[in-house]
Amino acid sequence: MNTLLLDAPEVQQAIAARSQANPTDSERTQPLTPANPAYVIYTSGSTGRPKGVVVSEAAIVNRLAWMQAAYQLCADDRILQKTPAGFDVSVWEFFWPLLEGAVLVLAKPEGHKDPTYLAQLIRSQGITTAHFVPSMLQAFVQDAQASGCTSLTRVICSGEALPRELEIEFHRVLDVPLHNLYGPTEAAVDVTFWACDPEEESTSVPIGYPIWNTQVYVLDAALQPVPAGVPGELYIAGAGLARGYLHRPGLSAERFVANPHGPAGSRMYRTGDLARWRADGVLDFLGRADQQVKIRGFRIEPGEIEAALTRLPLIAQAAVIAREDTPGHKQLVGYVVPETPDAVLDTAALRRALSESLPEHMVPAAIVALEALPLTPNGKLDRKALPAPDFTPHSIRAPRTPQEEILAALFAEILHLPQVGIDDNFFDLGGDSISSILLVSRARKAGLLITPRSIFQHQNVAALAAVATSLKTQDVLEDAATGPLPLMPIARWLLDGGGAMAQFNQSMLLQVPAGIQQDHLTSALQALTTHHDALRMRLLPKAATAAHPLEIDPATADNVQEILVRLDVQGLHEEGLRMLVAEASRAAAARLDPEAGRMLQATWFDAGSAQPGRLLLTIHHL
Repeated sequence: MNTLLLDAPEVQQAIAARSQANPTDSERTQPLTPANPAYVIYTSGSTGRPKGVVVSEAAIVNRLAWMQAAYQLCADDRILQKTPAGFDVSVWEFFWPLLEGAVLVLAKPEGHKDPTYLAQLIRSQGITTAHFVPSMLQAFVQDAQASGCTSLTRVICSGEALPRELEIEFHRVLDVPLHNLYGPTEAAVDVTFWACDPEEESTSVPIGYPIWNTQVYVLDAALQPVPAGVPGELYIAGAGLARGYLHRPGLSAERFVANPHGPAGSRMYRTGDLARWRADGVLDFLGRADQQVKIRGFRIEPGEIEAALTRLPLIAQAAVIAREDTPGHKQLVGYVVPETPDAVLDTAALRRALSESLPEHMVPAAIVALEALPLTPNGKLDRKALPAPDFTPHSIRAPRTPQEEILAALFAEILHLPQVGIDDNFFDLGGDSISSILLVSRARKAGLLITPRSIFQHQNVAALAAVATSLKTQDVLEDAATGPLPLMPIARWLLDGGGAMAQFNQSMLLQVPAGIQQDHLTSALQALTTHHDALRMRLLPKAATAAHPLEIDPATADNVQEILVRLDVQGLHEEGLRMLVAEASRAAAARLDPEAGRMLQATWFDAGSAQPGRLLLTIHHL
């Protein structure tokens, strides 16, 4: 591997000697056109060699232009970028907001695996658009904080088939539009779209309709279209098609074939997916036509894992399949045959060895040693005859502490086992990164605080219980801060800009239960201002030149008495309420005064004991 040190003196000199302007076509070896490559993303290869998919500028521009027309991103939107750069969803996560002037919010490394962190990030950053693969969406909606992600205006799902049950559960948790997209890496991220409808009476979620300048065909073995309702293989043509595989002309010719249904010289991509048209022109996804599988949104060629297994010592043969012995829980299982009948294979050691050469999502949840691989009468691997792995613990040591009892029960529940001992390894029992996320979420509900990282570092019940923190005794709220505070960058920018800044604010309108009492709201606001020190900030005179121009006041009941305003709206019709809310919003903004310490105003629209009311929170932008 060649390494280039950008801060090396000789490299710095070479860069400095280059022109600051983009090269012209006359300076290039050939003109730059929209057909030139924009990026290369690698997908799993059946021979153990990954395939580099070359996508042109024209293809990805078509995809991004369609997305903007379909979803109308604007400058007020905030897009969460959490997908690893090796996965093609990251392309639109990066470039869509940058093209449209929206805000791009980067999640921390590995943050895409932690639903609690994602929910907190969505809430704290006011994220409006986020993407999830279905398996991660399942973990997210089960997190206790997901229902509070009310800033979301759209959630986009792709990478795996979206189960109907998950769509229903999502809409039960969040009143947010959910969009199901489909597409292989070989066709500029996505080629079909569907706006999910929780009221639709269907047993499956379709992949919908083609995007701009894209044709999808459902064909039989003779490349002829099949009637509606008849399964066939899905082919893709049009502007989004990739150029092919990098330095793999033979493989490119095999997968990117001549299109008999398009213009002369056009191509189409053979996806290997099975699909079916509905009578109304909507497309249903039915699964894979070949052995390629998708696990947690990652497209995987089992042959690549099989090749890695046979490179390990003592392994003569290997097979890898995706099993779903428990509904909704698909996982990879490897099968190995030793070189000699008397060889003893340590399957846990084989998994650890694979993890050194393969990404985590490609390491099988279990490896089963066999005397021989089962074969069909014609000599091919009989995949249906491969046995299910046995995850049952063979010796169980009982829990000794309350923490161990909780974790042992959760191990068994999540891994669908009757019982788990304190020495049993979570991953040897079939756990993976997604089930580890579920473990974190359910442990939190049971009163234990653990992290996905701690599960990987302490893989059995006893070790994990030793590092788990009890939420009952954890000091969640630190002492309320008081005293002087330096000016934050956005506050400095506001002051330096001059002009009136007292009413520069953001607001949120919430629904409150019918019959709520004023002392309930007062207590809640008291807790809010005590917890969030910034709500008690005060801007000192001559703040622009002071070393510590802000001061945080102590938390007192007097703070809240100045915050809450009650308006009686009993019997007021909807249009009247809307006009009153608008008027009250302007009045609340006028009452904000950073120099007086009035950073928050709460306006309660009291609808009485029979109807839910509203609560308008107006907060200064400092």
